[in-house]
Amino acid sequence: MDARVSLTSSSASGRASTPAGSFAFTTPTTKPNVGTASQSVTFTPTDTTDYSTLTGTASVTVSKASSSTALVSSVNPSAIGQSVNFTATITGQYGGTATGSVTFSNGSTSLGSVSLSGEYGECGIDGFAAGHGHDHGNLRR
Repeated sequence: MDARVSLTSSSASGRASTPAGSFAFTTPTTKPNVGTASQSVTFTPTDTTDYSTLTGTASVTVSKASSSTALVSSVNPSAIGQSVNFTATITGQYGGTATGSVTFSNGSTSLGSVSLSGEYGECGIDGFAAGHGHDHGNLRR
């Protein structure tokens, strides 16, 4: 997923007062990986007459975003032997485009695995036998 990151909370300590302002990554294209790492950040005060812009290093923690999967069949219910297309739609917590693949399975039996195209994965299954009523699309990255 590709999502913009903004530094939304921070605090300064050891001073009599904390000036209002905003923090941003010093390099605007910075996209930290999941985990904690030191990043160069810049504080820009609202009051630039009495305070100066400051650049320093901050410990930044990034958590993995969640995703949800919706599975739709082209025919429901289907008849024995009928072809069915399954479409899995992957939606990221913060938008962006999901990457990876979707594995469609019936219990522990894989029915097929496809790469995502945008946020969609589609798998066509020819001729289900009787009793295949518990098919699932599982996201694997």
